[in-house]
Parts: sequence; C-alpha cells; structure tokens
Amino acid sequence: MIKAISNLDNVIQIPCMAHTFQLVIEKRLASALVFIACAKRLIWFFMYLKQMKRLKATQVVLNYQKVLDAIGDVSTY
Repeated sequence: MIKAISNLDNVIQIPCMAHTFQLVIEKRLASALVFIACAKRLIWFFMYLKQMKRLKATQVVLNYQKVLDAIGDVSTY
C-alpha cells in the first residue's frame, strides 16, 4: 500500500495510528510471550506427580511456613 500510494501524484500518505500502535505493541510483546512460554513450561514440569512431590519435599526442607502446589494454566473464558 505504501509503495502504491508513493507512486501516485498529489496524494499525501497519512499512516493509520491504530495500526502503528498495533505494530509497536506486537513487537514489544514478543519478549513477554517468550517469558510466559518459559513460565508455563516450568509450571507443567511441576504438575507431574513425581515433580510435585519433590517440590513439596523441598519446601519442607527449606522450612517454608506454607507448602504450596503448582497452579496450572486456567482458562478465563
């Protein structure tokens, strides 16, 4: 579109601000999505029974006041 408009005479290009915001936000969210994916993999690792037992045992050894379970991904819709 940009190339086509630039070839036209007497036409001023005004970029869409919403689209520009979308591109910027999408680019910045990429690093957050990588972090989220890593966190989900770690949580799923601790959802296996053997790993959950080891997680709880480690919390006991470290004298945690409250022994916690891993909480899986929950759909909100």
